[in-house]
Amino acid sequence: MNEITLIATVSTYYVQLERRIEGAANLASADVRRMLAETAFAIVLQAAEESARPALEKQADAVIAAVVAQRDQIGIATHELGRRLPRSVFLGPINAVFVPARRVNMVMVAEEGPIGDYAYSVRNAVHGGVPFLDPAKTTWDDLTARNALIYGTPQTMPLVADVLSQAGWTVAADKIAIGSRVFEGENLVLIAARLRPSDGTLVDLVYTSHDGESLVGINLLHHGPSDFVIGRRTKPGRYQIVTRGNFAKGSHNEPLTVLAS
Repeated sequence: MNEITLIATVSTYYVQLERRIEGAANLASADVRRMLAETAFAIVLQAAEESARPALEKQADAVIAAVVAQRDQIGIATHELGRRLPRSVFLGPINAVFVPARRVNMVMVAEEGPIGDYAYSVRNAVHGGVPFLDPAKTTWDDLTARNALIYGTPQTMPLVADVLSQAGWTVAADKIAIGSRVFEGENLVLIAARLRPSDGTLVDLVYTSHDGESLVGINLLHHGPSDFVIGRRTKPGRYQIVTRGNFAKGSHNEPLTVLAS
């Protein structure tokens, strides 16, 4: 392992960090943008000096693992900076959850067991340094100023049950209902973006089903261009769309929790 390889490895994670703060920086003053840039540089420098450089003589995978270990610290640091930045009201659709200005404050929480293991693998593969919270300790107070990706069944994940209750949605063994609209069937799953009632600048993206097995692989159900999608797992790793669409809009064009007529 030489310094050129080390720099390339560290730079990969620096680029990921830059993307996460890009949208937030665009909203901020010149002073805040400078602070973000200086903080990003300091975090990556620390990763190189404290984790990677002592491993220069070891195998390449040891160096990479040392840098990867810094991702949670990057997530925590960018979250603390992101809390101070101005935020706009969430207008949908699901794709808008993942813009840089929202990812900078994003966290992930999933119920323990196979669903949590699956969600953690999604986090590592797709969401980089997004902090992964302990479901047993996470309350709505812990999600203050944070956009959340929430995985779980309403029977075993209180945060999911809260979202469904507040939104007026039903996820049962034989149906999913959004307001008065009912979609019947077994092995149904729901992915939906819910505006946080306590703070319209925040959004909770819920991945849920009555059937825990159907949640393992749910990201394979195409979602993004609409506010919600209901799908059916036909077999492990295979999903078909039952319906998808947008919610009705409020007075400020914000998404409500009932279907648009």
